[in-house]
Amino acid sequence: MSEAGATAGEEAVLECQELEDASAPLRQGDVLEWLADTGDPLRRFAIVVTADCDLAHRKHSGLLACVPVIEHERYLALFTLSARLEKAQGKLLEAATALIRRLQEANRPDFPIAMSDAAIFEWVDAVAPDEIVRELRVTEEKDARRLIELTTAIRTCSGAAADGDFDTQLDALANAWLVTQAKSGFAERRQALARDVLSTLSNLPGDAVFLHGLSPQYRLGYVAYLRAILNVDEAAVARRVTDLRDSTVAAKRIARLTSPYVFHLSQALGHVFSAIGLPDHYEASRDAFITRRAGVYGADA
Repeated sequence: MSEAGATAGEEAVLECQELEDASAPLRQGDVLEWLADTGDPLRRFAIVVTADCDLAHRKHSGLLACVPVIEHERYLALFTLSARLEKAQGKLLEAATALIRRLQEANRPDFPIAMSDAAIFEWVDAVAPDEIVRELRVTEEKDARRLIELTTAIRTCSGAAADGDFDTQLDALANAWLVTQAKSGFAERRQALARDVLSTLSNLPGDAVFLHGLSPQYRLGYVAYLRAILNVDEAAVARRVTDLRDSTVAAKRIARLTSPYVFHLSQALGHVFSAIGLPDHYEASRDAFITRRAGVYGADA
């Protein structure tokens, strides 16, 4: 993963700044880093969203409400590339299914019943391409080459989806495109896909906010994912270096989100969890429930 610097003449944006006073109390917008990287993308960085008034008046019961912050490549792998990979694999499966059924009908009269879509996918995903060619008794070189090409690409997509790595998924997606379209070279197609996927950072859904960096040390591009709220024990967050000696500490504060970004994040969070209108029949059913329950407390009670 490489850091993307500012272009010539462009001043890099810093949404977060380190605190001059490390002993300052925890506040909304504080950026936390987990001390142990478990591989969970939701447990690497987080931003405190508990309101300052609740923190000041100790109304938060010692629990900090936080939104996870995900490195941009991990975010895109989770929410963008995975969906595209599934769609690309579906097209590969369509082509492979048609070819397998044709070859089964032509070469395996002892198995006259065509395999279901689910059975073909399980077979392709579990059995090596060369073995599938042998089982179908393929003799035509063109058919054998195409079958191996399709089944290999399908297995590559499955492996990339399970791996969850940005580069691995990008490779699999570019390869799937070449197998189904064959309109460009691998490197050219991969670069075009990367540019297209990265462009989604400028048009994120309402439950995500892009950040250039979290601190001077972390400038790789990140996404605050507002759909997940984490509760973090305030006592487990280190503010000073000396706090790290405590064995109960699980995270440390590394910076603070500045204005106007902290207010934009709070506003976006409010929009994600704002009230949603309910259907009319819900209100009618609720009113009927109240009427029924009220009857329980009648004069005979």
